[in-house]
Amino acid sequence: MGGYGFYVWSSYIIFFVTISYVFIVNLMKLNEKKKKLINLEKHSDQSS
Repeated sequence: MGGYGFYVWSSYIIFFVTISYVFIVNLMKLNEKKKKLINLEKHSDQSS
């Protein structure tokens, strides 16, 4: 890679770590929102 290997591979690693972090955080938030929605649906069914 003409002496740029460290820069190229470190850039790939930083990119994939960042994308993985964003994906995991959003997946956790989605699961939390689903649980809240299910809980709200249960409470609304009971009050009707």
